Amino acid sequence: NTAAKDATHIIRRLPGFYRTREEGNKIFPINLNDVIPQSIDITMPRWQTQARDAGITIHMETDLNTIPSIPGDDADLREMFINLICNAVDAMTENGSITFRTSQVEEDNRQYVILEVSDTGSGMPDEVRRQCLEPFFSTKGDRGTGMGLAMVFGIIQRHHGTLNIESEPGVGTRFRMRFPVEIPPPPSDIQ
Repeated sequence: NTAAKDATHIIRRLPGFYRTREEGNKIFPINLNDVIPQSIDITMPRWQTQARDAGITIHMETDLNTIPSIPGDDADLREMFINLICNAVDAMTENGSITFRTSQVEEDNRQYVILEVSDTGSGMPDEVRRQCLEPFFSTKGDRGTGMGLAMVFGIIQRHHGTLNIESEPGVGTRFRMRFPVEIPPPPSDIQ
């Protein structure tokens, strides 16, 4: 029964990997500095209470600098942050921290918002890091569906962003995302 419910849940989420945007989703100017604290509050029972019950103290840290808004969907972005927080909590085997950092950069005459989410968890070996964004890939056994980071990657792509993952076993993991301040124009097939 549990496996059937999990399969139903997974199948409902599959369209999220292939769509560019859900019907009815509206794009608005979103400041990540507003969405991050909401996501931290929503996940507080997970990173504070459940972790404490497991004998672990997790410190949530933020270094939110002045950044411009990006065109986006705040519900998608909250889902992305929630998945990143939950994965970081799962990677904690002892006391540690999860840090959100925002900044702004100009590259090739375009403005970008940089978001870094890092943790001091168990980290990932290169083989796992290379596969962690694939749908259904999980190192959590029965506790994981393999959908969390795949959904994160899909959300980043729908926001025209890029992702770089750095991880070292025993040290932790850092997700570095770059989002354009303006939606880039579609590529032209005319040459």
